[in-house]
Amino acid sequence: MRRSDLVAALIVGERALIVGQITTADQFVKIELDARGMPQLHVYAELDGISVAPEEEIPSEWVWVEIREVSDPDPFGDYAEAVARAMQPRIPPHAPSGWCSWYFYYTRVRDADIRSNLQALAAWREVLPVELIQIDDGFQTAVGEWTRFSPRFPEGVAPLAQEIREAGFTPGLWLAPFLAWPEAGVVRMHPDWLLRDARGRPVSAGFNWYRWLRALDPTHPGVEEWLRDLIRTVVHRWGFPYLKLDFLYAAALPGRRYDPKATRAQALRRGLRAIREAAGESAFLLGCGCPLGPAIGLVDGMRIGPDVAPHWEPRMFGLRRPFRAERSLPAARNAVRNTLTRSWMHRRWWWNDPDCLLLRVHATSLTEDEVRLMLTAVALSGGMVLVSDPVAELPEERRALWAALLPPTGERPEVRDLFEREFPRVMRRAGTLCGAPVIWVGLLNPEDRPWRAALPLSDLGLPEPAWGFERWSGRAQRLTGNLPVDLPPHGAALWLLRPIRPGPQWVGSTLRIPPGAEVVEGEEEASWGRWVLRREARARGFVWLGIPDEGGVPEIRWNGRPCPAERAGEGLWRVELAFQGIGVLEACWTSP
Repeated sequence: MRRSDLVAALIVGERALIVGQITTADQFVKIELDARGMPQLHVYAELDGISVAPEEEIPSEWVWVEIREVSDPDPFGDYAEAVARAMQPRIPPHAPSGWCSWYFYYTRVRDADIRSNLQALAAWREVLPVELIQIDDGFQTAVGEWTRFSPRFPEGVAPLAQEIREAGFTPGLWLAPFLAWPEAGVVRMHPDWLLRDARGRPVSAGFNWYRWLRALDPTHPGVEEWLRDLIRTVVHRWGFPYLKLDFLYAAALPGRRYDPKATRAQALRRGLRAIREAAGESAFLLGCGCPLGPAIGLVDGMRIGPDVAPHWEPRMFGLRRPFRAERSLPAARNAVRNTLTRSWMHRRWWWNDPDCLLLRVHATSLTEDEVRLMLTAVALSGGMVLVSDPVAELPEERRALWAALLPPTGERPEVRDLFEREFPRVMRRAGTLCGAPVIWVGLLNPEDRPWRAALPLSDLGLPEPAWGFERWSGRAQRLTGNLPVDLPPHGAALWLLRPIRPGPQWVGSTLRIPPGAEVVEGEEEASWGRWVLRREARARGFVWLGIPDEGGVPEIRWNGRPCPAERAGEGLWRVELAFQGIGVLEACWTSP
């Protein structure tokens, strides 16, 4: 028996049957394939055991059914748009990028750690233009005790929010609003607020922090008012307009609720609506650990995969082998996989959050290749960009990589082999540069062996010959026929590809990730080219230009002044630039 929540694709030959839930507010929809004997596909909406009176009618959610070609570059696109029309998602034009305390300090975080990273980010603002500083788990005495603070935060978190604001950043805070430790005051004082099983015992909300957890029932009027007061306090009194809301699944666990007619999906959505109304329309709410459907229209961003970790494969209690195949445990591999497989949701239902980048070089087992693979996936995903390392300890080159991602493009990619393998490895995004077509391609190798291949340029939608620039090797070249693939285990390549045309052309650069994202305006004619570049941060890097190599001498200017250039290959020239804000690069080719 194969089972999926929300949406599924059944692949038969060259076609895929897409079945998915369109309306998502009231019930969870299950899709099951029973392959025993004559295969049968079952689609049903869960009513979670609520009673239905003899004359009562409860409509199911609407369901989408279509057949798509397996080769379709966006197979879930029409389905996702149908959900968006039904659920009216919140898609802000911009998502904050920044820093999170979790993946280095974990629950041991101190107010001094927040201040030291705030000071480092303020000092490096010109080279690292982040907006958000988010305090994660560890500031509170217990999960559920949100207004009582750990001894490591003797003044609470409101003074930190003020300091973050005064330094010019957005303060963010982590909460698990539907979860509580058994010893938390909200549990001891209000045992009737807990979700309970049929025998009246508290439902287990999982095991974490070395204890069994409890779930609050958002359908209870007391819980709803408690939630509203908590969020008003955090957002409007303490001053945190960005909330990372974690462990949201707790509101949707099976159990007996105060409102016996509420389904699990309705309970979760009711709690999220209370949070949204208390936070206000301008607050940015990030959902984490959340059943996806009921959150559409209420959150601005969504973590769409497992936690990242400073190691490639999952492990628990220091053991790796028994957990290597687990897909939901924290691991860089698992986070990147979901970044690809759920990329089609990005800016259709919310901003996708691929989770934090880990760029540090100590307290990590991630290799240089694995870090580049993560950077490639995040850059081409177009989603949120957060880093969770001690900022002052990052090497200069790693800070430069972080800065080169900012701001994120927001553009949604195609995952070309989504239906071919469990971990896709080809990302593609088409766009324009100087009015001409351009393609970005990310190649990811999650395997423990090298990947060597040749991808036809025609399969990528690119006529030949083409200019190709690969970001990690800093190599620019002419391509005919195929795009070469030669990746080590867990390695990646990030290509900028464009057809070769007469006259000067932009080929690539190390100024932004993905390359070329810094070009905001340009003209390319038969004998000259002009490119307007923009970087919010102070940046330094190289630009490769394709200029006809027919005996002519190129004249290259930067902001109106002659700019030294070096030959980088046949028809290729390289220039080094350093600037902040706006700059204009010009190239003129004259015959001898």
